[in-house]
Amino acid sequence: MKSLNKLLLLFSLFPLLALGQSNYQPGYVVNLNGDTIKGLIDYREWNINPKNIHFKTSQDNTAANYSTDNATAFAVTGKEYFERFIVRVSQGQVEMNKLSTTQDTSFLIDTVFLRREATGKYLSFFSYSDEIKTRYYLLETSENLPVELTYNVYYSPGESSFVQYNKKYLNQLESLALKYGVSSTAFENKILSTAYNASDLIKIVNHINGASAQQATVQSLWGVQWFGGVGVNCSSFKLTKLSILYGKAPFSNYV
Repeated sequence: MKSLNKLLLLFSLFPLLALGQSNYQPGYVVNLNGDTIKGLIDYREWNINPKNIHFKTSQDNTAANYSTDNATAFAVTGKEYFERFIVRVSQGQVEMNKLSTTQDTSFLIDTVFLRREATGKYLSFFSYSDEIKTRYYLLETSENLPVELTYNVYYSPGESSFVQYNKKYLNQLESLALKYGVSSTAFENKILSTAYNASDLIKIVNHINGASAQQATVQSLWGVQWFGGVGVNCSSFKLTKLSILYGKAPFSNYV
């Protein structure tokens, strides 16, 4: 019995031991002067965007700490690329057991590392995950700051706790499609069926950037990734001819 208990204890410690182990892989850091420093990054396959990383110029050197205070970007070669931006970070919850009874449009302005998911002629696409949720951002090549794609979930009072979805990101995508001359009835319908997740959004971004609408793959920063069909999500929100509703209104960061 004692041997069994020791074995169970050992297995229970495996996750802690794994967390404590370093995983240095080739990469680089861009410092505040714009210099690219090649070396090794302790890669953690971050589910939450990192606030800082450990970096060293060679396997034998002591690791240095890089954060948004002393780095503008970093990359793990062939895997991840993060870039520093000052952005609006929405605070509204999306987990069902944490939803508010009114639409939570609160946000804070923060300096963070955004993960670049895709890039192209007109748009770059980023994600940012923290303890609250995952958010998605678009950066136009003519602009300096990414804009968050707006998605709010809340309970509607008087609707028997009916969950409401404000999918303003659909309006934002259509506005960009109009701006870059790729809007059509078929593409508007495709935007309408776009779920708030990386795979669906990358397909739309790639199309705006000039990829074929029939393309079965989506081009990411590090190459080709395979995804399934476009997901369909239901909402009380209806997408109409946004060229009529919004004309050529600028792509907005605000609700």
